[in-house]
Amino acid sequence: MTRPIAILRPEPGAAATAERVRAAGLDPLIMPLFAVVPLDWTPPDPASFDALLLTSANAARHAGSGLAALARLPVLAVGPETARAAERAGLRVIQSGHHGIDALFARQPWSQRLLWLTGRDRIAIEHPAIRTVIPVYASDAVALTGEQARRLSGTVALVHYPPRYADGRETGAVPVLKSACVQACVYGHLHGKDLKYGFQGEADGIRYHLASVDGIDFQPIPIELVGG
Repeated sequence: MTRPIAILRPEPGAAATAERVRAAGLDPLIMPLFAVVPLDWTPPDPASFDALLLTSANAARHAGSGLAALARLPVLAVGPETARAAERAGLRVIQSGHHGIDALFARQPWSQRLLWLTGRDRIAIEHPAIRTVIPVYASDAVALTGEQARRLSGTVALVHYPPRYADGRETGAVPVLKSACVQACVYGHLHGKDLKYGFQGEADGIRYHLASVDGIDFQPIPIELVGG
């Protein structure tokens, strides 16, 4: 029995993931749980900073016209996709990480003054170089119809951000996963020292797998399903 793969991340990432799922000979179900929307924000004086820190491509995609006021600042991007989004927005990327935020910070002097453009909901990053944090986008929940929830029953859900954390916190994705009877949820986003914040194991009938490549040493992970 071939089970469908439910892709719950927002666009444009959902479509890209679906292409890879099809290429693997599997059936994707694209049902984003969240929509990324821009937030109102006021650019600060760029003279107060040495560089921009971007930890998500969504910051570059949704920051809007305010980026023009900061175009003189070089960009530190957490990964290649974020770097490409920044360049498409007219920004100049001077460093792009490949192994998470820790590796990127390891190459930066602590005296550097960084302006972090990020999302409304985020994992805190403690580093003396980060002088100011400004949310420029948000991920708002999208309600699924009853038919969509029914189609999710028994699937493997792929999401980017952690639905649950090791300290017991849950996001708005968990009630949807539970009501849809999803069997397994695979997520990423956490890297380096932040891997410890992700929940792994079973909760309320759902098996959670943290699949960031540096957390699984670039090796496949088994996903056991009832009736698989």
